[in-house]
Amino acid sequence: MPSDKTIGGGDDSFNTFFSETDTGKHIPRVVFVDLEPTAIDEVRTGTYRQLFHPEQLITGNEDAANNYARGHYTIGKEIIDLVLDRIRKLADQCTGLQGFLVFHSFGGGTGSRFTSLLMEWLSVDYGKKSKLEFSIYPAPQVSTAVVEPYNSILTTHTTLEHSDCAFMVDNEAIYDICRRNLDIERPTYTNLNRLISQIVSSITASLRFDGALNVDLTEFQTNLPTELPCTMEMETIYQNSTDFILLGLITNPEFPGLIFAVVFSIFVVAVTANLIMIMLIRVDSSLHTPMYFLLSQLSIMDTVYICITVPKMLQDLLSTEKTISFLGCALQIFLYLTLIGGEFFLLGLMAYDRFVAVCNPLRYPIIMSQRVCLLMVLGSWAGGSLDGFMLTPVTMSFPYCGSREINHFFCEIPAVLKLSCTDTSLYETLMYACCVLMLLIPISFILVSYTRILITVYHMSSAEGRRKAFTTCSSHIIVVSIFYGAAFYTNALPHSYHTPEKDKVVSAFYTILTPMLNPLIYSLRNRDVAAALRKVLRKHAFSQRLQVGHMPGKS
Repeated sequence: MPSDKTIGGGDDSFNTFFSETDTGKHIPRVVFVDLEPTAIDEVRTGTYRQLFHPEQLITGNEDAANNYARGHYTIGKEIIDLVLDRIRKLADQCTGLQGFLVFHSFGGGTGSRFTSLLMEWLSVDYGKKSKLEFSIYPAPQVSTAVVEPYNSILTTHTTLEHSDCAFMVDNEAIYDICRRNLDIERPTYTNLNRLISQIVSSITASLRFDGALNVDLTEFQTNLPTELPCTMEMETIYQNSTDFILLGLITNPEFPGLIFAVVFSIFVVAVTANLIMIMLIRVDSSLHTPMYFLLSQLSIMDTVYICITVPKMLQDLLSTEKTISFLGCALQIFLYLTLIGGEFFLLGLMAYDRFVAVCNPLRYPIIMSQRVCLLMVLGSWAGGSLDGFMLTPVTMSFPYCGSREINHFFCEIPAVLKLSCTDTSLYETLMYACCVLMLLIPISFILVSYTRILITVYHMSSAEGRRKAFTTCSSHIIVVSIFYGAAFYTNALPHSYHTPEKDKVVSAFYTILTPMLNPLIYSLRNRDVAAALRKVLRKHAFSQRLQVGHMPGKS
C-alpha cells in the first residue's frame, strides 16, 4: 500500500490517495502545478480548501500562456526540478507505489508543453510504474484561444508515448451532456468541471479500493445521464442564487475575535478622528480658510469611505453567514469607486491650493474664493461618481455562474470579475486604462504644483519663510504618498505582481488604515488644528466648571 500508516483499524484504502502532515492534517497525495503567478484560487479558497496544503502548490511567473515552447525552454526548465523533487518526496512516503495519475487540460500552450516534459521525466525516473493520464480537450464553445487545438495535438503526440492509459475528455461532449441531459441552458466551466470530476471518480473508484484499474466504461457511459442530476444539484443552486459570499481579509482565520478587535479599534479611531476634524473646522473661525474647507471634505470622504467596507467586514468576522446581496455588492462597488475617485481628484486640487498659498500668497483669497473651492469639491465628487456610473453597471452585467465566493473582504471589481464565466480581459484592459487616466490627471496637478513650489522656496531668502512653506505642504505630501502609493500598486503594476493575498492587504491599507492616518497626520503636524482642539477642550472644561459652580446647594 502507499503508506505504512493506517486509518480505521487497518483499512488502507484511505491512504491510497491521502497522506498525513506533521500537524495531523490529512491531505491528498497530489502536486498542483500552475505556471501563472496567480495560482489556482479554487484550490486554496474553494469548497475543498481544507484539503489544501501550501507545499502542494508550485507556481511560476509565466505571462505568455499560449507559448508552447516556453513550457520546455523557459518557465518549464526553471521549475521542472522543483516539481520532480516534490513528486519524489511523495513517492518516497509510499511503501508500495503503484503509479501516477496526471490530470491536465489542453488550454495554454505553456502548460501543455510542461505536461509533456513532466511525462518524459516520469518515464525516465519511474519507467515501470503505471502512468494514468486524463486530458481535457477544449470545445469550440468554451475555448478561449485559437491555438488550443494545435496545443492538444502537440501535447498528445508526446504524452501518449509515455502513458500506460490515457483518457481524453472532450469538453464539447460534456457541454452537450450538461445541456441535453441535465437541462442546464448555459453550462459554465464549473458545470463542466463537476461533471468531469464525476467521470474521474467513477473511473478511479477501483483504484482507490481494489488497487487496480477495473471499470466497465460502456456501463459507465450508459448510466452517466441518470447518475448526475443529484451531483449537479448544488450547481443549480449556485446558478439560481444572486447573493455573493465574501471570504474576508483572511480566509478561515484562527483568531477572528482578535482580528475583529483590531479592525474595530481602527474603525472607531478613524471615524472619531475624522468627525473631530470636521467639527473643529466647522466651529473654529480661524480654520475658515480654503485649505481647511478642502480638508474637511477629505475627512467627509474618509468617513463615508471606511463605513462602506468595514462594518460589513466586522459583521462577517462574527457571523457564519458572510453573504452580500447582488444589489448590495453593486452599491458597494459604486460608492467605493465614487469615493476613491473623488479622493484622487481632491488630493490633486489640494496641491493646487498649496501652490497658490506659497507662490501667490497675496492673491490667495482672491484666487481661492468660496466659489472656486465649492467648484473644486463638486468637481471631485462628480469625477469620482462618473467612474462609478461607468464601471459599476458594466461589472454587474457580466454573467456570474458557478462559485459565488469572492476572495476579498468587500466587493472590489478585480475580485468580483474572477467569478464571471465569460471572457472579461477586454473590459479589464479598458478599466485599467480608465484607472490610469484617473491617476494621471491629479498626479499631473500635484507634480506641476510642487515643482513650482520648490522653485519658489529655492528663491526665498528668509529661512522662516522656507520653514513655513515646508510646514504648509508636508502633511499633504505624506497623505498623497500613502494614498497614491497604494493606488499605484493596484492600478499600475502588471498582473504578474498581483496575488489575492497581496491585493487584500493593499486594499485593507487604503480602505481601513488611510482614513485613520489622514486626520492624525493633519492634526499632529498642524499647529492651527492643534490650537483649535485645545481651544475647544478648554471651552468645554470651562463650561463644565460653570455648571458645577451653579449647582443647587453651592454658594
